[in-house]
Parts: sequence; structure tokens; C-alpha cells
Amino acid sequence: MPTPLEYLPRLTEHLGGPNIYVKRDDCTGLAMGGNKARQLEFYCGEAVAAGATAIIITGAVQSNFVRTAAAAARKLGMDCHIQLEERVANKSDPAYRNSGNVLLDRMLGATIHSYPEGEDEAGAVMAEIGAAHGRLDVLVNAAGIEIEKTIEETSLEEWNRIFAINVTGTFLVSKAALPLMR
Repeated sequence: MPTPLEYLPRLTEHLGGPNIYVKRDDCTGLAMGGNKARQLEFYCGEAVAAGATAIIITGAVQSNFVRTAAAAARKLGMDCHIQLEERVANKSDPAYRNSGNVLLDRMLGATIHSYPEGEDEAGAVMAEIGAAHGRLDVLVNAAGIEIEKTIEETSLEEWNRIFAINVTGTFLVSKAALPLMR
């Protein structure tokens, strides 16, 4: 997807050259997706080639990637199922779960799935997908979490939580999805 290059004359001058340009990925036209639209171009291309009718994405409550995936699915005429995870500690404000990207997800027609902590989330969402669509053609595992501390300030418990989301979570979703992909 072509986006413009913009010349940055003041930064070029400040650095004394060379000419500095920035790629304007904010101009992708896909729900303010920026660079996230670039990887979705490949994932969704594979889904279209497989004849998929729906996508499922798992992410944090206010995930930009999830919002962009919902927009891509809608643009391609696919259903979008979103499994939102509570990845950010101390966010008990109901507005956090109902505004911003979550509101945009809903406006884009996504079906949002949430499960109580401790439930087999991956198994539950795959069961719902299986009941609704019968199969899963393409699985995109894009885990990520932000921590707003230095490594020195991060406890082992916090590190283990991050690791569980980014590695263990990806493993569990893949394992739960395989029966629907056979």
C-alpha cells in the first residue's frame, strides 16, 4: 500500500544532512492503522486467498493492532471476532473498557469476547468461532504488552506476567486453534 514520503527540511538542516524523509504510514487509510496495516496486508491477503469469512484477533483492551484488524476485516467483508485481554494492571475504570479503540471496534462491527480470569480463554473463543464459522483458515498471533518501568524497577512477578502473555499466551491460542484449522 503506497504512502507518501515527506521531506523534513528542519531536521535535515539540524543534522547538517543528509536529506531526511519520513514514510507517512499514518496515511494508510485503514482506521489510523499506521505501520500495523502493513503486516495486516499479508495476514488478510492469506485469509482472502484461503476463502476465509472471518478473522479472530486477541489483544489488550485498547490495542491499536486489534482496532486496525477490525477495520481490515470490515473493509474485506469479513466478520471480526476480538478476544480482549486484561493486560494493563490497575485499569478498573469502565470507560477504559468501553471507549477509545473498544468503541471503534464495536463501530466496525466486531464481535467482542471477554472471559473471566482463569478460564481457558483460548479454548472458549475457539469453541465460539467453531460454532459460528465451522473452521479457522488463518491464525494471527500478535502478542504484545507495554511496561512503563525500567528493567531495574520491574519485578520478577511482572516479568513473568509479560512473558506469559507474549509467549505462553501465543502457544495456548495456537494449540486451541489447531483443531479448527485441520
